[in-house]
Amino acid sequence: MRKNILQKILYILPHSIEPYKLNLEDFSLYDAYPHIYCKIARQQGYIPALSYLSLSVKKRLRHKHKYGHLLIAYPVTFNRGYFGYEISNELLSDVVRCDYDIIHVHSYYLLMYDFLALAKKLNNKPLIAHYHGGDPSMLLFPLKILKRITLHLADKIITVNKAERQRLIKYWKLPHEKVAYLPNGVDTNLFKPRSDVEKEDNVVLFVGNLILGKGLESLIPAFVKCKQHIKDLKLWIVGDGYLRPKLEEKVKVLGLSEDIKFLGRIKHEQLSYIYNRASVTVLPSRKEGFPLVLVESMACGTPTISTFNEGSVDIISDGVDGLLVPQNNIEALSRAICKIILNVDLRNKMGENARKKVVEHFSWEKIGKHLNMLYKSLCI
Repeated sequence: MRKNILQKILYILPHSIEPYKLNLEDFSLYDAYPHIYCKIARQQGYIPALSYLSLSVKKRLRHKHKYGHLLIAYPVTFNRGYFGYEISNELLSDVVRCDYDIIHVHSYYLLMYDFLALAKKLNNKPLIAHYHGGDPSMLLFPLKILKRITLHLADKIITVNKAERQRLIKYWKLPHEKVAYLPNGVDTNLFKPRSDVEKEDNVVLFVGNLILGKGLESLIPAFVKCKQHIKDLKLWIVGDGYLRPKLEEKVKVLGLSEDIKFLGRIKHEQLSYIYNRASVTVLPSRKEGFPLVLVESMACGTPTISTFNEGSVDIISDGVDGLLVPQNNIEALSRAICKIILNVDLRNKMGENARKKVVEHFSWEKIGKHLNMLYKSLCI
C-alpha cells in the first residue's frame, strides 16, 4: 500500500536543454514551467527536485535553482541526432532506485518518457505523464506501439488543453479517469495591471518565438491593412528566432521600420511592463498547447486576439475577454485589431474581464490547489 503522506516529488524534463540555447547556469535562473511546478510544490510543503538531460555534462551533476529546489543534470548516453530521441542510462538507473513519492514527467511524447515509464515498473512509484505539446499519433509505427504501452503505465496523465484530453482518451483508448485537464498558470502578482506604467496609444503586441506556425506571415499584412485606418498604429514584436532576419527585411522593404519594432528577447519579469504598455496582444498561431502569452497579457488587463486553435479556445471567450479569428485570414485579423484599437470602452471592458478570468481560473494559486489534490489522490 502506498504511503498516505506525500513528501518528495521528482520532476523530470526528458530532453537536453542545449537546443534551447541554455547552459547549466542559465537553467538555474530560468523561470519556465518545470521550475514553477517545483516552486508550487515547495509552497504546498513538498520537497521537489528537477532532473533533466544535458549534452554538456559527463556525469550526474547537482546544483540549485534560484527558487531553492534541487537540480540534477544527467549526461545523454544515446542520441539519434534528433530532439526528443535522447536517453540517459544514469537517470534511468536513479529512477529505479529513487525514494521519491511521485515521479512527474513533463512532455510524455519524448522517447525518454517511454523508458522512464518502463523503469517505473521496477519501483512501483506513482507516475504522472504531463502533456506540453507534440502529437504522439504522428510517431513512427514501432514507437507508436511503445507509446501505447507506456501511456497505459502512467497512473495519471495531465493535459493542458481540453481537446488533447479527448484525443488522448479516444486515440490511445485510455480510461477517462486516468486523463486530467490541468492548464498551466500565471503569477498574478507579477502579471497584473500596473498604475505606474503609462499605456501607449495604438500599440499591437506580439510575444513569441519568431518561427513558422506563430502566424507572423498573417500578422504583418493584417497590421498593414489596419494601419490604413489608424495612421499612428505601431507593432512591437518581442522574441527571437530563425525568421527574424527575413521578417526584418520584409518590414524594411515595406518602409515600416519606424512602425514595426523588433524588441528581441525580454526577461520574463519585465514582460509585465510590456503587456501593460500595449493596447492589445495578438497571437495568430496555427497550433498551441497552452499559449501562456495570452494568459500573461490577460492577467495584466490587456485584451488579446488569437486564432482558433486548441489552446486559445480554452482561454479566450470570444467577444467577452478577447477575440478569436479564423487561421490564415488576414482580413479577419485586421478587422479584429481595428475593432479593439478603435473602441476604447470595449478594450477596457475586455481587459477587466480578462484579468478577472485569469485570477479565477489560471492563477498558479488555483492550479497549485488542483495539483495538490491530484498528488494526494495518487497516494491513497
